[in-house]
Amino acid sequence: MDLDLGIINSNILSLVMSTMVDDGVNLIRSYLPHLRVSIKENLHKTGTDYAINAGKAAQDNYIRLILSFLPGIGIVAEEGELNIPCTIPGHDIFFTIDPDDGSKALARRQSYNIGSMLSLVYDGEVVAACIGDVMTRETYVFKPISGSIIGRISKISEVGFYEELRIDRDKNLSDQRLLLTEMPSGYSANAELLIEQVSDGVGLFKSYEIESGSIGIMMARLWKGEVGGMLLAPCYETPWDRCPVYGINKRMGFVGLNADKFPDIEVVNTPNTREGIPRDFDLLIVHESRIEEVEEYFNNQA
Repeated sequence: MDLDLGIINSNILSLVMSTMVDDGVNLIRSYLPHLRVSIKENLHKTGTDYAINAGKAAQDNYIRLILSFLPGIGIVAEEGELNIPCTIPGHDIFFTIDPDDGSKALARRQSYNIGSMLSLVYDGEVVAACIGDVMTRETYVFKPISGSIIGRISKISEVGFYEELRIDRDKNLSDQRLLLTEMPSGYSANAELLIEQVSDGVGLFKSYEIESGSIGIMMARLWKGEVGGMLLAPCYETPWDRCPVYGINKRMGFVGLNADKFPDIEVVNTPNTREGIPRDFDLLIVHESRIEEVEEYFNNQA
């Protein structure tokens, strides 16, 4: 599929999106000394969810810039579950906005795992994404190349240094750590057994660690090679969380495996829609080059 946004080429698109995310990150940082946090109703999340003045300000700024510079493109955003339709004939093109990914971490003034995420979905394909780390100011950018939906992933440091992210295919999962987003008891029996085996020193991974906060910033640890896998508990996946993260995953070759089906290997293909999608199974994210190692591990368990 060719990407056609008129005079907007991939370089302009990347610049506009990264500038918007930089603005979002800077806005959130400017609110850190005087955050106002309130509880908001969210029927799709367990536990308390928060509305924060910093996130509202960042989302308002994203919307203002998109409407000014890229009119006609739709918007799906977290705050208020905003849904603006696309008015470009023959296409459904929309931005997803998560202004303060990891709002619980932001509410407790955590010094890590707070992000601001933007993605562009073109007729069901994530064609560009940008995720900013509020605390480190690192930015993760995926942009299409020469009008194609195929692109490269870069990490941009605070000082503007670009680094193309690539997977180390020679590093086995058994030499890497597994990242959990819940306590082991928060997963299904199958996944919990996988975690227990890691603890016993006979698992698929060398060890595991537990973090909470922004799904985008935690997933970036996979893209940088800090961890070899990430285990996601069942949840309701919103488009503003799902599209930028899974969009970058796809371009880098990361796949989701249904952990409830182990020892069988089932790759999960999640659609990039405007709607949220309930996921009632544990999802193990690993690079596609590791699937053979996962299969071999479970064959040896049989």
